[in-house]
Amino acid sequence: MMTMKQHYHPTNAFIRTARNIFLPLLLLTIATFAQQEEEDHNDEEEAHPLPSAFLKHQNLMNEARQSAKPSILLPANLLGTELPVSPITLTILSLTILWCIYILQRSSTALVSHILLEGPDDDALKNKLTKYKEEIQNNAEKFGTYAQLYSTCPSGKNNKGSLGWIKQGVMVFQFDQICFNKNMGLRECLGPVQTEFGWHLIWIQERKICSW
Repeated sequence: MMTMKQHYHPTNAFIRTARNIFLPLLLLTIATFAQQEEEDHNDEEEAHPLPSAFLKHQNLMNEARQSAKPSILLPANLLGTELPVSPITLTILSLTILWCIYILQRSSTALVSHILLEGPDDDALKNKLTKYKEEIQNNAEKFGTYAQLYSTCPSGKNNKGSLGWIKQGVMVFQFDQICFNKNMGLRECLGPVQTEFGWHLIWIQERKICSW
């Protein structure tokens, strides 16, 4: 028996964050390193081959030139190990990760129940749920009873179809679109809607839409 699993898909908020925050920072980092590499390349072109007697002096000059770079452009050092990225890159990545976590915590939520039917005959399942919907109307208690009697999801028998509070972007796409569409009513039977798990009737008791 399949159960109603949770699947992640990118939300519009996450996409906006990647476009408005991460991409400009990434481009800034690339431009900074490109400029620094060009300066290093020009320095190398200006240098002339020296006899071996002057190699030590040349090494000292190179070290001095390297130390003249801003510290944020030098490779980061962690417990004595030189990393392939600079402190500024680590800072940008850290801030981006924290921002994404903040966004996910501010996701819209909904208090949702559902009735799931599974089987090979889509038309039969859809017709059966349409009949249930007509009988349930806007009766929350009857929705829970039908979930206990007919839903193939464990939430039916265990919790009258309740999935509790779910976050936007956690459930499969088709299910998510019903739950977080402002045009879909509250405290009424919605559907039938098809997902990879089967056919659903959905009941949204409450919805909290996050404004970005």
